[in-house]
Amino acid sequence: MKRKLHFLLAVGIGLTTSVGWLHAADTHHVFNVPAGDVMALRDSIAKAAEGDTVKLPPADYNLTSPLVINKPIVIVGTIPDGRGLETKIIAVKNDDWPKNAEGEIISSSANLVTISGGASGKTVTLKNLCVMGSMASGINVQSAMKTVLYEVASIDNAHAGLLVHSTVEATNFQTDRNVWGGVNVDKGTPEYSLSFTFKNSTIGEPYKIRTEQQRKISLLYLMVRDGRHTR
Repeated sequence: MKRKLHFLLAVGIGLTTSVGWLHAADTHHVFNVPAGDVMALRDSIAKAAEGDTVKLPPADYNLTSPLVINKPIVIVGTIPDGRGLETKIIAVKNDDWPKNAEGEIISSSANLVTISGGASGKTVTLKNLCVMGSMASGINVQSAMKTVLYEVASIDNAHAGLLVHSTVEATNFQTDRNVWGGVNVDKGTPEYSLSFTFKNSTIGEPYKIRTEQQRKISLLYLMVRDGRHTR
């Protein structure tokens, strides 16, 4: 009986240790960024591990260089009750943005938010954010990861609102007043499989979606200016 009791205790301790280890391994960290603190935002992204969340309160986050996301994390803003997107990632228009010898902005280095790198089968998520005022495009997606955009707006950018060079799934996405138009879908370098899905999204520009690729583009309830719906 005593030997049996010792065995049961050992099994119980082993199970407790295993469950505790599994729980710890499954726990993701939340980084709470102070309002408007760009340095803390960049630092949080750098420190975040796969599955972690970077949480931003309503504020303007004024960037003087691109925000690059190269790992499967979640970046989420906060929507105050009934007040729309007030977590804004904004490009500061100064001389720090990269230019060529003629003084022109180098587009590939000046997109305001760039999602790149990562591994296939992983997902990066942007949620409850407004990206605006880029010297090039607002959001550039060129990654092995799938990118999910939920309640994201990209407005007032010098080029496109969104560049799609890989896989993007967007819900309640908005673009407006982007000079090149709402969305550009095309292959990039390195080249990834193109897959573009929109649902319940509003593209406000005359040039809504441009592509030269015969690839998968799925539009679900894409709402245009005059209120018509295109499937």
